[in-house]
Amino acid sequence: MLGQPPKHPRRRSTRHRSVFSLLDLNLSRSIGVTGTVGAKWIAVLAQLQRLNLADCSGITDESVPHFNTLKRLTHLNLHSCYDITALGFNELARAVPSLRDLDVSECGLMTLWEDDDDDDNVIRIHFEELRQLQRLTMYECDLIACDDFRSLGTLQCLTHLDMTKCYKFNDPSTLERIIEALGGDRSVLRHLNLSQCSAVADGSVLAISRLLRQLQQLNISYCDNVTDASLASLSTMESLKELCVVYCPLITNSGIAALAHSSKTSCASLSSSTSSELRRQQQLRYFRFACDKVTGGGFANVGELKHLVSLDISCSQIDDRGIGHLHGLHQLLNLNVRLCNKLTDIGIATIATTLCQLRELDVSACKSISCSRTDTGIIAISSSLHELQVLNLSECAHITDEGIASLTALYRLQHLALNRCEKITDAGLCGLFFSLPLLQHVELVQLCSITDKAFTSLAACCSQMRHVSASGCVNMTDVGLLSLSSLHQLDHIDVHRCYSITASAFVKLQEQRPNDACVCEVYSDVWRGRI
Repeated sequence: MLGQPPKHPRRRSTRHRSVFSLLDLNLSRSIGVTGTVGAKWIAVLAQLQRLNLADCSGITDESVPHFNTLKRLTHLNLHSCYDITALGFNELARAVPSLRDLDVSECGLMTLWEDDDDDDNVIRIHFEELRQLQRLTMYECDLIACDDFRSLGTLQCLTHLDMTKCYKFNDPSTLERIIEALGGDRSVLRHLNLSQCSAVADGSVLAISRLLRQLQQLNISYCDNVTDASLASLSTMESLKELCVVYCPLITNSGIAALAHSSKTSCASLSSSTSSELRRQQQLRYFRFACDKVTGGGFANVGELKHLVSLDISCSQIDDRGIGHLHGLHQLLNLNVRLCNKLTDIGIATIATTLCQLRELDVSACKSISCSRTDTGIIAISSSLHELQVLNLSECAHITDEGIASLTALYRLQHLALNRCEKITDAGLCGLFFSLPLLQHVELVQLCSITDKAFTSLAACCSQMRHVSASGCVNMTDVGLLSLSSLHQLDHIDVHRCYSITASAFVKLQEQRPNDACVCEVYSDVWRGRI
């Protein structure tokens, strides 16, 4: 229990000055920070500029008024502070108007009615008090009434807005009014996330394309009312660099064509499109989509986005023929084809031979890879993608030790995921670790055939290792765990459901690494969670 906060001494000692001059304080997940007492302790830090109270469930509406001494506070994280309501938010806005960055994700933030839903007694959320706010994160604030969002339009300094999963924000006309207020020639909004907001429809996307001309990142994933017309309107945005349209069920090949070509036939609004607009739209750098109605022809149009650096088409209908349309993406560095079950070794080989510049590749859960028992796709990856740094082969159940052995040619590899590749054994991993000394992150979740031998080899060969996920490796014992203690850069390990590890191993680990609190704490938490 926290006692009374210290009063500011009239003449501060050097020791006190260092405390009261704190600029950055992270108290996330501190369950001891509660109510007014905890807030009073924070309030004495008048020089504070950044404060993280994420997951501090004791922070409530009563805590907020004490923050009025923090006149220099610019960054505040209240993620998952469930007991802050409209009353607390409004008090915060008045107390700390200097805020530039505010995260209220998953708060209990809600519109309040003082008397049986009587509109005359409603306590609404007043965003307009935060005139200097530049970044607002409201992930899963699903208790805010739709009308309360209207005041977002007054935040003229806003550059980043995240409204993911704000389910009550369901009125397209309200969204259009907000866009109109934030838009225009003086708009500074650069990043907008409206994923899973039912207010998003073609009309609001058209307003975005027309009024938010400086927008660089847009996420309208899981928006059921978005159609091809939305992609057509976005094709006119000169500054757009990143676009996510995952699981928008009404998007078809025509929408992808409109985005890539400003096609006159895709939407009437494109009738004035010119070839210069096409050249401009090809500046799109990041594109993520997974729409069931986009098939082979749609992927041919994706291949026209020549300046793509990152492409995520996971869960899509692309097949071996469709993947060939990407051969001209010579600037592509990151490709994700996770859960593309129509891809076989032929398609993977096409990726490897035509996109040799790739740095990151995710082919996880592509169930048709190595079905022929030849591992030709994996061999093609190792033969051609010599610049690869990140590779995810998780849930490719047919990959064998022979296929893994070929990866030894990827000497630049730093991150490797082999989760649930059930045919892999110690023999495949030991040779692999010996040849990949630059590995820093490895995931071996539920590899039930591997033993301590694989982990001792990892510890002996990969001195730069920082992260090991070994959850569900049931044959890992104390020997395997303790061998990892020699990895001095290791800062995370997951041995959840490794039932052959005993409590004494964790004690020995702490004795061997007494100053490595981060690693030892993770080990201890995992063990306590198991018993």
